Amino acid sequence: MDSPKTKIGFTKNAKKQYAKPQKRFRDKLDGFFVEIRKNPTVGTGKVERLKGYYGKRYSRRISEKDRLIYD
Repeated sequence: MDSPKTKIGFTKNAKKQYAKPQKRFRDKLDGFFVEIRKNPTVGTGKVERLKGYYGKRYSRRISEKDRLIYD
């Protein structure tokens, strides 16, 4: 069931990265988006709650150096 509060947005840099023809990277992100809509606190990509932020902010690992951060 989709969460009514779930919105997905990109920073300018993330839009550029997502537009690049890296099918594997984009497919992984698309899978994360589906998981986040269903349940943002569990799933693949080593989900971690980030400390030091107001509210609940999480991250998932896309690759060794790239992370998806969302709230």
